Amino acid sequence: MNTKIINLPDEISLALKTLNQKGFKAYLVGGAVRDFLMGSAVSDFDITTDATPDEIHSLFQKCIDTGLSHGTVTVIINHVHIEITTFRQDGNYIDHRRPESISYSKNLCDDLSRRDFTINALAYNPSEGIIDMYGGIDDIKNRILRCVGCARTRFEEDALRMLRLIRFCAKLGFDTEKDTLLALINKQHLIEYVSKERIREEIIKTLLADYPEKMLTFSDSKILDYVFGNDFFEIIKESDLIDMKSLPKLHTLRIAYILNKLYKQSTDSVKAAINNLKFSNNEKKEILDIVSIIRKYMSQPNKFTDKYTLKKAMAKYSIEHISMSFYILSLYYDISHVQKIFGDIINTQEPYLISHLNINGKDLLNMGFKGIDTGDCLKYLIDKVTKNPSLNTKEILTKEAEKYYAEKCICKD
Repeated sequence: MNTKIINLPDEISLALKTLNQKGFKAYLVGGAVRDFLMGSAVSDFDITTDATPDEIHSLFQKCIDTGLSHGTVTVIINHVHIEITTFRQDGNYIDHRRPESISYSKNLCDDLSRRDFTINALAYNPSEGIIDMYGGIDDIKNRILRCVGCARTRFEEDALRMLRLIRFCAKLGFDTEKDTLLALINKQHLIEYVSKERIREEIIKTLLADYPEKMLTFSDSKILDYVFGNDFFEIIKESDLIDMKSLPKLHTLRIAYILNKLYKQSTDSVKAAINNLKFSNNEKKEILDIVSIIRKYMSQPNKFTDKYTLKKAMAKYSIEHISMSFYILSLYYDISHVQKIFGDIINTQEPYLISHLNINGKDLLNMGFKGIDTGDCLKYLIDKVTKNPSLNTKEILTKEAEKYYAEKCICKD
């Protein structure tokens, strides 16, 4: 037991006090205790108790059954949501992800023994101080990640814990204890039992973390090859991950950065990788656009100093996606001139989209255009206006459309 005092929010103190006064054991548990010991801001407060969900309901006025299958009830005090979970023991794990059954316990040790890492197996109660049954405090001091109990067993039970290990290393800047690392290497094949959606969530958190270079701790494994579909540690170096840290914390931007590195020669492989990780359609487009813009610039950098070329790219990819690609390009090139041209186009509101034209499809229909010819003429007009913005007046565009009609449409008839 450690006698350190944690300054708890009033609502958390009240929840603990309410349970204790009715004869129940109750503790703040997990990440909140860890973050306090590390001097980090604490945002999520979880409580574990020997009270059952029914008993929790009887003690608090406002309760939501958010996870009854796991013994979790969300209690609301002064609009603060607090997850309170009954001490539990897990049954046998049958799919390398979830226990076949759970049972409630009256023993805090049972609950802490089923947690993933020692730094997350800490509990706190104001009257007892910090409960540390597995050396989590020392591991925090030594900046070490270690599984609770046998690491191989922990990873066999739930293969997601291997990705959580990588994520916590990247989040906290910790190293991995030797036996825990060897267990990951031994059990890495079990990652196939984890859903692509959960893998994606963990990878995003890892890439957005403060110490992504800690991913290289696992270079003797192939676990990230499975995630990204290529020889991750053969291609991605420490300098690449340090460069990535300088990018804004936007997950699509950082995924695009990694995939552009991993698949330098193949856009199809980039598509396959993002499909494999089950990104949404909007995320897929954003990632692919960023990669495409980077590659277009790298193949013909001088063309991007031409306003016409840059405006065509803006029409195809959007201002937002081009802006994001500039973050990556600026790691390797001096693109200040391109950024200035880009900014000038935006600030002066130069036209580059059909919607920017001072003529529209209805105007063309009134002039006698039909069907596909209407769209083709608008494309013709925006191309001329993109090259020369001064042409974007109703009078000039009407004359250009009449000329187009005479040359293209009448000939068809």
